[in-house]
Amino acid sequence: MADSSESGGRKTLLLRKRASPEEIRRLSDVELARLLEEIEAREVQLEAEKEYLVEMQIAVEESRSKYFSLFEHSPCPCLLLDQSGRVLEMNLAAGRLLGIGRSNMSLAPFSLLVLPEHRDQFHHHRRMVLQGGSPRSCQIRLGRKGRTPFEALVTTVLVSSGGEDSHQMLSTVSDVTGQQSAKEILERTRQYSQDLASQLFKVLEHERMRVAHEIHDNLGGYFSAIKYRIEHALDAMKAAPAEAEKTLHTLVAYVQEAIVQCRMLQLSVRPSLLDDVGLVPALSWFSREFQTSYPNIRLETRIELQDEDISPEHRILVYRILQEAMNNVAKHSRAGRAEMLVTRNGDRLEVVVRDDGRGFDLEEAFRRKSGMGLVSMRERATLMGGTLHIDSAAEKGTVVRLTCPLRSPPE
Repeated sequence: MADSSESGGRKTLLLRKRASPEEIRRLSDVELARLLEEIEAREVQLEAEKEYLVEMQIAVEESRSKYFSLFEHSPCPCLLLDQSGRVLEMNLAAGRLLGIGRSNMSLAPFSLLVLPEHRDQFHHHRRMVLQGGSPRSCQIRLGRKGRTPFEALVTTVLVSSGGEDSHQMLSTVSDVTGQQSAKEILERTRQYSQDLASQLFKVLEHERMRVAHEIHDNLGGYFSAIKYRIEHALDAMKAAPAEAEKTLHTLVAYVQEAIVQCRMLQLSVRPSLLDDVGLVPALSWFSREFQTSYPNIRLETRIELQDEDISPEHRILVYRILQEAMNNVAKHSRAGRAEMLVTRNGDRLEVVVRDDGRGFDLEEAFRRKSGMGLVSMRERATLMGGTLHIDSAAEKGTVVRLTCPLRSPPE
């Protein structure tokens, strides 16, 4: 019993540090077999961590980068309400229509804006949405601060029902004062809600596809190699223990690289540097990592921007556009040289990614539906009120140019 405990402790110690060949040779066949079992268990643990990273990517991307920007800059006045009707979020268009600052409405009941004679109607409307889940509309009168009350068409849909106490509703508000057909406005609002939902799903599916490819191309290769070498070591353990020992040593490097790839995938999902120190340091880090990962591509980086120059909601979008553009350079261009330029021109941001690679046919990429990355870059540029131009030709390289405002329009 003591020998078993001692060998188990020795096996754990070998896994926690880099074991020398002499220490490996002192292991018995039973200890080597247990060591291999432990490596297999670590492989299962890495698989579980991989699944967690995918789930984290979906939640973070949906809640922070895509949904927030689409909601914030929508031309349609939108409010996110909890199940009791309190305002959780209100976009810029809603603030302009209602004539009230968003900070003043945070966690305040939306019914405060509803004229007293219409509040029962609004509460009934809210309850029907919570019970049925399908979009509903009601026409009520709202009072704007310092302004004449107006007829409003409120369309509400249930957007979250994860638990009994976590229902959330998305309401759009339209001023229908003096208009003849409320039905036409309702149809337009419903169509906009459908288009918004469709766009969100497209972006989400593209991000899922990207992460799936990263897992397959990078982590999948390392896990397959680890599996093969474990099988090889098991076969060689009795007949050729020296060869089995050599195989075990190489496994350490493969496992370590798989861990590094997991961390890289986590950073691609949501770069913590962006939240911790800002856009400029995050871009500098990305540039260094790119040069280390792709030494055959000489990268010239020039960043002439301060973090305070650009609004927080734009930073993640700019980072994602640059990340996608540079990934395209690495994976598709076969370039020997690339440039990444981020500069300020007055009240506008200019970003340029240029390479001297083989180029591509832009129309053909979209026609074959292989240009989802290009589509996502254009969508993000549009969300910032900017434009994205891509110039490319066979054997003449590619230039991606983003121009956008440094900040969101004021409330």
